[in-house]
Amino acid sequence: MLLQEATSLLKLHAQAVVVSNIRSLVPIVLGVDSGNFNHWRDQFLLTLGKFSLQNHIHLDTPVLSPDWTRMDCVLKSWILGTLADDLAEEFSSQGSTAREAWLTVESQILGNREARTIQLETKFRRFVQGDLSITEYCRHLNKMADDLGALGEIITERTLVLNVIRGLIERFAHVRALLRRSRPFPSFLEACDDLILEELTLEDRQPSPTTALAASTKSSAPQQVGTSPGDAGGAGTRGAGTSPKAATTAIASVAATLVAVAVVVALGEETSARSPAPSSSRLAAPSLHPAPRATRPLGPHGPPSKTPG
Repeated sequence: MLLQEATSLLKLHAQAVVVSNIRSLVPIVLGVDSGNFNHWRDQFLLTLGKFSLQNHIHLDTPVLSPDWTRMDCVLKSWILGTLADDLAEEFSSQGSTAREAWLTVESQILGNREARTIQLETKFRRFVQGDLSITEYCRHLNKMADDLGALGEIITERTLVLNVIRGLIERFAHVRALLRRSRPFPSFLEACDDLILEELTLEDRQPSPTTALAASTKSSAPQQVGTSPGDAGGAGTRGAGTSPKAATTAIASVAATLVAVAVVVALGEETSARSPAPSSSRLAAPSLHPAPRATRPLGPHGPPSKTPG
């Protein structure tokens, strides 16, 4: 039985040795100010358990064996491969075992715990939704609560929900009041679900861009006004309540009348052009009275005497 366990352990260690890229198993990169120590630690411990290597960071006294030494070097390379540059420099100069390297990382991240707790808690209390969606907003707050828990400042679920409600924008004022007065008080997941549902409802109520553009165009279009009484033979009527169909009919009637008048004028001009011009003799009308004959003036002794032929 012991031989079988030792053989299985050697096989697991052989698989761990051939892992060339630890970030394929632990994709989180740990930095001094990254705030993801909890997630990094959880991922790293799961990977160690997969290959039965937990004792290398939990035991203070190393086991003196070639296999232990070899696997200890593998773990140190894994830790170094998941650290940011600021932590990698500190790790390279300290620690000769995987256990010491692990403790060095913890001291760097959790050493200045009070100052980091004050900074992170201030950010947590002042965080507001802004332009974030409900999903992103809740995720950010939950992550800050987890980071505070890693620093020893436990955030209760009630405090987390109250902080979610406090930072909501005015758009969610109605559901914010309902959540605050709910009995029993909702959990974090329940509050997030209610807020997401409200967000979807508000998005459905907003008009689409095409509908909004059509409504804006319709409201800005000028009203069709008919012609006043007497214009174009009284065909049109003025009135703000005229329907588009009636206005179109009136315009068509006016247009038809204008076309008929234009045709009549054109025919008249064509007829005048074809008839011959009257002669000057026709233009001069004959006089109804004959022209008076010229008479000689009377002399002083009466009319002149006739001279015998």
